[in-house]
Order: sequence, then structure tokens, then C-alpha cells
Amino acid sequence: MAPPEEDRTFWKLNVAYATDIGRAVHEHVRTATPTTRALEPFKNRISGALDSLTALDRFAKNDWRADGMTLLRAMYDAHLQALYILADPTKADERAQLFLDFRWIEQRRMQKIIERNPTRLARKLMQSPKRLEGEAEREANYQRLRPKFATKDGKKDRGDWYPGTLRDLARAVGLESEYEILQKDLSGAVHSTPTALLGGASFSKSEHLLLLGWKLMFRVLGRIAEHHGVPVGKDHEEIVRDAMSNIYDFDPGEPPQPPG
Repeated sequence: MAPPEEDRTFWKLNVAYATDIGRAVHEHVRTATPTTRALEPFKNRISGALDSLTALDRFAKNDWRADGMTLLRAMYDAHLQALYILADPTKADERAQLFLDFRWIEQRRMQKIIERNPTRLARKLMQSPKRLEGEAEREANYQRLRPKFATKDGKKDRGDWYPGTLRDLARAVGLESEYEILQKDLSGAVHSTPTALLGGASFSKSEHLLLLGWKLMFRVLGRIAEHHGVPVGKDHEEIVRDAMSNIYDFDPGEPPQPPG
């Protein structure tokens, strides 16, 4: 059954608004900074997952809500990190550089796993003639950057590029109360918890997953535009403002309104 015409119009408007904001930022920002370089992969991750949600909605023949929640879990994580980078303009480049640098910590961590792993793949990698060259670069960058990521006692590297936990990021961007409920819910789908598998998806309609996906997208796009001082139209301002509202701050007697 084809979706109602008003549904098509709504989703097309979201695409148009997102495209307008992205184009305005691209035309305004001419200089690459740690912030612009770090935010691009976050934006691409969210955009790609949103495309996948859209494809599921259009073509999946099964109940795809649990799969959609798994994608949303990844989007929610990425969007909190992006919002955290942008939360304080005076610290944006510093935080972005932490994200960019942490890959060397992760790569060195994986190297150590490969060294002690007994699988045939790991042994093959260890015998590669290119291994020493790659290890030298990783080790040099690791030793140079490790002080930025060492735990307080200096004995270990912290688990993520940001200090603390994902909940700490949610608190820093004013979304902790939303995080408490939503992250637990979405993580259930990812980890196949008894509640998630036996109770089924908590989203009653698949379209609600798309609405949330677009909400996350506009949160990030809006903050990027704000960070760069890029003016957006009145309609765009409204949709960004609505997107930043806590998704659970609505009267339970009335259904939450879609963004826009």
C-alpha cells in the first residue's frame, strides 16, 4: 500500500530542510578546523543510518522495528558525541582534536590484541612484511598522544576519547533525563535482552523510528549551523528548536508531535 500523500510531503520536506542547512554551512565555512574534520564523519554516520532506516521503511517485508532501534542506538551515540564537541564553543577544537587523535590509541590497542590472538588471520598479519612499518608509526603516535588519554593514575588508557561515560556527555548537553530512558531502551534491541526479545519493540509504529532519526539529524545540523554562525530560515529554525526538545517531554494523554 502506498503511503498517503501527506506522508510523502512530510519526509520530502525533512530532506529539503536538511539539504538547505547543510548547503548553507558548506557555503559559509571555508577553513578546515579540527571541529569541521571531526564533525564530518559524525554527520555522515547519522545520515547514512537515516538512509538505512528509510530503506527499511520502504522495502522491509518484516517487522523492522528492532533493527531500526539498533540503528537508532548507533545514531544516538554518535549524535551525543557531536553535540558534546559543540556544547562549548571555546572548547570545540580541543574536544574535536581528542576525537581525531584517539584513533591512534584504538589502533595500538587492536595491535596488542592481534599480537596475542591465536587465529590464522592474526598470525598472517603478524608475518606481514609491512607490519614493522605500520607498528612504528602507530607506536610513535601512541607514545606522543597517550598522556592526553591516560587515566588519573597514569597506568591505563581511558576507554573513550571523551572523559567519563556517554551519560556524562548527555548531561553536558542537557539530555540526561532523555538518555536515562532512551539509551536503555535502544540498547535492549542491540544486546537482545529478555525484555527486548520477549516484549517486542517499544515503538508502536515504525514511523516513530524515522521521526526520532530525523530529530537526531536536525539536532546535529542545527548545532553545527549555530557553531559557525550560519543563518537559517525561519522554518529551519523552528524544526531545529523542536528537535532539541526532550522526546519524553510531552503530555502522555497526547501523542508526541513530529518535528516540523
